[in-house]
Amino acid sequence: MTENELLLEISNMMDVKIGTLHQSVRDEMKEIKGDLQSEMSGMKADIRALKMQNENDIIPHLQNIESCYVDTSKRFYMELGQMEDLKQDVDVLKKVVAEHSERLQKIS
Repeated sequence: MTENELLLEISNMMDVKIGTLHQSVRDEMKEIKGDLQSEMSGMKADIRALKMQNENDIIPHLQNIESCYVDTSKRFYMELGQMEDLKQDVDVLKKVVAEHSERLQKIS
């Protein structure tokens, strides 16, 4: 065998090996792609279910809770002035009761 023939034979052997390796890598990539597509379709279904749960269950509950808190805070804010008035009235009553107690002690 001449040197050129030997090199040509080595080149052909390398082509066969590389071709086999290339096909093997392609087959593995197709398998991985199929697995990933399967997993992604499962994840898409899970995401859809979570979105539906958010829309139908969680968001309405949160909106209800929010409206309760907003209504309550508005009511407290509106009644804050009345609380201040009541506090002043109680302070006046304390002073009057204290004065009356002193007068009653002096009388008796």
